Amino acid sequence: MSTETSRSNLQKFRVALDWAPNVIHSGLFVSKMKGFYEKEGLDVEFITPDLDNSEYQIIDKLKNKEVDVALLSNEELIYSKCKYGLPIKSIGAVLGKDATSLLCPLNTTRFKLLDGKSYYSNWNLPLSEFEDLPFDALLIREIVKRDGGQGNFTVLKNQRDITKDDLKHYDLPQTPFWDYYRKCFFQLGLVQHNRNSPDFMWVYTPWESVIQKHYFPNVHTSILKFENRMPYLGYSPLLCYYDDNNILASDKDNSQDKNYQLLQKFMHATRRGYHFAIHNAPIEVTNLLRRGAKHPSLDGIDDVCLEECQRVVNYYYSNEKNVWGSMDSVKWNQWLSWLISCELLKDEKQNLVKHVKPDDFFTNAFFKDEISYH
Repeated sequence: MSTETSRSNLQKFRVALDWAPNVIHSGLFVSKMKGFYEKEGLDVEFITPDLDNSEYQIIDKLKNKEVDVALLSNEELIYSKCKYGLPIKSIGAVLGKDATSLLCPLNTTRFKLLDGKSYYSNWNLPLSEFEDLPFDALLIREIVKRDGGQGNFTVLKNQRDITKDDLKHYDLPQTPFWDYYRKCFFQLGLVQHNRNSPDFMWVYTPWESVIQKHYFPNVHTSILKFENRMPYLGYSPLLCYYDDNNILASDKDNSQDKNYQLLQKFMHATRRGYHFAIHNAPIEVTNLLRRGAKHPSLDGIDDVCLEECQRVVNYYYSNEKNVWGSMDSVKWNQWLSWLISCELLKDEKQNLVKHVKPDDFFTNAFFKDEISYH
């Protein structure tokens, strides 16, 4: 550094990622490698799921102040607030458009065709005590029903053992991370499934879908999108803060609060990182991602595949207004209202939640000077 704050005076700031480092996180690592965080006086550390030997409970990390910010799906945020009343609020959307889909067996053209199939849930959402289904599975069941099906599919959390002979045609690193993808994609291509083999899973299109096409070209799959099936929010993952001191309340001026100022600095630098990722060549962005993350999940991906992932994700970074990070209250309201109408939101006593306010779930306070990307 030159005029920037010396490293010894930088403020520590910890961010819990939702998954192993990938192109969805590129802007974060760009901000670190380009010195954007340092210029704001921050020493940012990224915590990844594989650092924990125990089950990775990202919401607990927020609640226990082990991290300053965490990446959560919108469903995790909504569930934790409605079910347990946790004061978690989103301060920015990493993806401005819905980049998720269901990866299914070939010729699965309708959601109702998922009846009788098995679903692999890899989310960190708590189980619903009432129906013993993860919240993501409850959402899928509702869509299947609305498409004329029964919503009867099996939810799996563990996979069967797959032998080396099964996987001998897939030349990928022998790591737990790649083990997951080898098993999932191989099983999706099986003609005969046993009862422990998943038929479909919820994936990020710019990541798992691109990896599948690149490394498993002989595994033919179908993609089911949620468009026109529900007013899906699509803002996932979300940068979230545990606001137990209510510094993000819309009716208060907390601009002088120390923690608010830290968030402001973090978000300013992060916006610069994603702006860079959107406007620069994929090869330049992925080089920064590799160098910044130094994670085995990226070591197992060749440059061609990683750059294609980056090209695909660029479309999803910004919202409909071509702006990164900010969110639309109308979209939040439509999504929350749909969940309520389907009776999917319950409090800790299993009572149906009948009313929520979008402003309780997110803030655009750090996007008052929105930057247009075009």
